Amino acid sequence: HAEGRQKARLFVRLGANEGNDYYEYEAPLTPSYVGSVADELWQSQVLFNGELIDVNSMNIELAALNQLKVARDEEAFPTDSLFVSSDDRPIVDLSTFAPPGAQIGIKGNPSLARITTVVIGIRNPADSTSLNPADELKDATLWVNELRVAGYDESNGWAALVNANIKLADVGRVRANFRQSTAGFGSLSSTLGEREQTDQLTWSISADMNLDKLLPERMGWNIPVSTQVQQSLSTPRFSPQRGDVRLSEILSQVDQQTDLSAMERGEEKDRILASAESFSRSQSITARAGKSGSNSPLARATLDALSVNFSYSESNARSPSQQLNESWRWQSTASYRYIFRRPRTVQLFGFLEETPFISFLSKLQFNYLPQSVSFSGTANRNFTLTQERSRELRPDTTDLTPDRIKFPFREKQTFAHNRNFALQYNPFAFLNLSFDLSTQQSLNAL
Repeated sequence: HAEGRQKARLFVRLGANEGNDYYEYEAPLTPSYVGSVADELWQSQVLFNGELIDVNSMNIELAALNQLKVARDEEAFPTDSLFVSSDDRPIVDLSTFAPPGAQIGIKGNPSLARITTVVIGIRNPADSTSLNPADELKDATLWVNELRVAGYDESNGWAALVNANIKLADVGRVRANFRQSTAGFGSLSSTLGEREQTDQLTWSISADMNLDKLLPERMGWNIPVSTQVQQSLSTPRFSPQRGDVRLSEILSQVDQQTDLSAMERGEEKDRILASAESFSRSQSITARAGKSGSNSPLARATLDALSVNFSYSESNARSPSQQLNESWRWQSTASYRYIFRRPRTVQLFGFLEETPFISFLSKLQFNYLPQSVSFSGTANRNFTLTQERSRELRPDTTDLTPDRIKFPFREKQTFAHNRNFALQYNPFAFLNLSFDLSTQQSLNAL
């Protein structure tokens, strides 16, 4: 049987495809006894080097595949070649779960979260150019049974939620929200695959204030102001660049790099965390001012007809694909609208009251004032600044191109001004006229 173990090897590939991105497990096969009955066919425990070993069982610790990926990336080994850990090159200790002679390998950038292809086959370890008849594998029958996964990570998480709603009499209202959850949290009916795989922290504070309540009511002012601040931080359990490698394992490896100072290790850990986290923060404010109910005709035609609006918002964010995403926006509007309460009419043909046939024209009323007149002007400006993030697992020290060249800042901004005018005029009871004018102007050149 020791000789038979040199004739054929089993290999299993797990990955997104069978040629470029996969993990591979390979182990020598021990032939079953000729004439074995069905129950004995699967019993492969034999004495090997004085120890009873189940030589044909295939037990793969998935964590070992993750360790192999991390070790390959640390050595900066080319991803387009097969990186192997075996008895001759023990990068990962296989003796705890695999029979003697087994090895594992990785090619490309596979992830256990994206396994779509499983390839099982037999490999002849002999040199393909050998002419020795003993190296020829003439006949082999392979039975594979019970391919399954066991030993899931069932560690749980927790979540906390706090809401607050504070009413400040008739002056305003303040709302606050806080939520935090950790990886592994899920509902009672959720499966392992449905549980959270990230640590999340979100909070928000908003306030709606009526500043006009601080003024005498008889003045008739209406000044609502709204503001909001919110922030979200999401830290994944697994590295987004490596797919199935825990972020904590990568950070612990940095602590083991004795060639770096304590400050350099801290900076490297901050860089790794920043490239894995998704962070966003935004804040905004909106205000409006208007007046009504004035007794003075002059005030009704000026202050009561005028209203002003202003809003401003800004945000900054980062993600595994973007190291910078900042934006701000403001908009200001001033509008005027005056409604003539009572029409002003005259009888243009009053002198025809006693004229036969056309006396009905004497009752015709002509309104010489419009029903309403309004105009408004709006100015708005937007600005966005983004910068992509490198997807490389390790910085290429041979590439001297600055990051500002490889990943340049991308700016986008708009500046516009809009004007609107509207006139509603009903000169006669049977005739309604309206006139609208809208102008849009780009100020991007400023």
